Amino acid sequence: MTKIIEPTSSLYEVIDQNVHRYSTTSVSGGGSDMHGNIQNIQSSVTRHSEQELWVKNVDSGKERKLEFNSFNVDARPGHKLLLIWDAARDNLERVINLDTEIKYHAGGAYNDWDTNHHFLRSKVGRVLNAVFISACLLIPFLGWFIGVLLGLGSILSGSLYGHRSLYRAGINRLHAAFGILIIAAHMMVTFPDLWYSIVVGSGLWWIDYGLNGFMILGHQIHMQVAEFMGYTSSWIRWGSLTAGLYTYLVVVTWWVNRVNGKRILSGSAAIDAHSKDVKSTHPALQH
Repeated sequence: MTKIIEPTSSLYEVIDQNVHRYSTTSVSGGGSDMHGNIQNIQSSVTRHSEQELWVKNVDSGKERKLEFNSFNVDARPGHKLLLIWDAARDNLERVINLDTEIKYHAGGAYNDWDTNHHFLRSKVGRVLNAVFISACLLIPFLGWFIGVLLGLGSILSGSLYGHRSLYRAGINRLHAAFGILIIAAHMMVTFPDLWYSIVVGSGLWWIDYGLNGFMILGHQIHMQVAEFMGYTSSWIRWGSLTAGLYTYLVVVTWWVNRVNGKRILSGSAAIDAHSKDVKSTHPALQH
């Protein structure tokens, strides 16, 4: 059985630390409209905090600089930090200040107390997310377009809902491909003649019209599709087909959420066990 995560860690002692805080302001609006009316000016302020920690590896004695931009670690010189990575993917999963006993998620995926994708750890959250995501993907035009873009991105990266951590990349890729197929089926249900035009159009571009085998094939496909799509002659029938596709998508999305949610819990437990083992066995931490 493949391990969910392979924890590895390094123990550091803080030598010095520096935090650089600054803010950026974005301004929009202003000017005047076609009637000469002055438009309101709107501004928003974003605060940033960049931290530099100079640390020494307790085992090797080598010094290095750690930089944290998305989060800051509360530490002062002399504090010991345990940094835990996922060795298989080289992702930093957790930072633990052993003196204050405060842990930081460090942008990692396998932290069962973190707010990132917290819905995956909740039975109700997994269902509600599946219901919402599936409904958005089947919104004609806008939902289709965004769904296909996100699906292609997920197929390439293996990410879940754009999160950089992989959880289980293979399942996420299959789920994205399934979502694209559902969107294509919904487009076919909504615009059956469009697909006939695509098939015939492809025949005109790529097949010699004198050898119209592809045209005949396209016509046969159209006849089968048209016979099936005759079922969608009313909004009620169209709605029943849409509901069927929606149900398939909800069930599959819920199942993928469930798999990833369990992996988060299992991975987090593995990191907890690793950190506990380091605390109990590392010579520098024995008192």
